[in-house]
Amino acid sequence: MPLTPPVTFSDIDLSLTANPVTRDIAELQNEQAIGQSIRNILATDNGERLFRPDLGAGIRQMLFEPMNAFTEAKMQTAIELAIEAQEPRVIVQEIRISGDPDNYKYDIFVICIVKDTQQEIEVVQTLTRGR
Repeated sequence: MPLTPPVTFSDIDLSLTANPVTRDIAELQNEQAIGQSIRNILATDNGERLFRPDLGAGIRQMLFEPMNAFTEAKMQTAIELAIEAQEPRVIVQEIRISGDPDNYKYDIFVICIVKDTQQEIEVVQTLTRGR
């Protein structure tokens, strides 16, 4: 019988789906909780959260800049700094950004290593210019 790692990290599911047994908000554990935290950092601008003005990567403002390699490099640096500062449970391995000028969006791929378990996780986030 394989051993399952103990639950190290947990968080509520921000999609607010109900647990079918307890009818309470579902809970995310371990890598899923960390992935949700990273997606939250990517989707949040600095100063957007009350009492946490430092939370976020501040990359949404870059969506309205020219879609070129320079903007992608700026986004990559901002993402790396934000994750290193705000998500101490992971080490960033790789960040890839793919711009789609026809649809006014960026696809962001972040690969991290969880420090405690050495598990690799990949987080995918799409950011669009739309309101």
